Amino acid sequence: MIISNGALSIAAGGTTYLSLTGGQGTLTISPAGIVGSLSATVQTIAIPGVTLSSVAIALNTTSTAAQGIPAGPFFGVEADRASVSISGQSVSANLAIQVTTGSVSSGSGGVTLVAIAVANASASFGGGLATLSNGSGALLVSSGGVAGTFTGTIALNVPGALISGTLSVQVNTSTQAVLSTQFTVGGQTVVVSLPPGQ
Repeated sequence: MIISNGALSIAAGGTTYLSLTGGQGTLTISPAGIVGSLSATVQTIAIPGVTLSSVAIALNTTSTAAQGIPAGPFFGVEADRASVSISGQSVSANLAIQVTTGSVSSGSGGVTLVAIAVANASASFGGGLATLSNGSGALLVSSGGVAGTFTGTIALNVPGALISGTLSVQVNTSTQAVLSTQFTVGGQTVVVSLPPGQ
């Protein structure tokens, strides 16, 4: 099945909460399962302070990789230029969320893995008093624990001075090392590779 120029609108009580246009993708249904992807431009999102440029969804319930989608079970959502602004505080980033079954360490396999990856992240707090730029990282959550990395540039704008530096955070609550795991978010590759947690 090929989808071209698709549109979706979710509304209630005369208010359109979500409107997608320019939907494109493919969906293959076979005895082995379902595999496909869909992308669309976000025209309207009725959540105060929230904006999105586009969204993409990938699904694979088969046991083999296909159409550039990893072997299933796999479900992924990617949002480009997602931003939230509340009371003068703002955060924006390209965001990807994946749910799959696999392994991120030499001592695990076949576990449900939830991954949240961000790239091109930026934030502003206190009217620009504190800012974050060029942020990227990923968080992996499984039954074995939580592991993740995040890097970015932070700056403090205080009267008469500008203080900036590089922020780097690593965490691994499991007892296993995290093998080099890559995610592509908004065209940028995010890599997670960590030693065992203590």
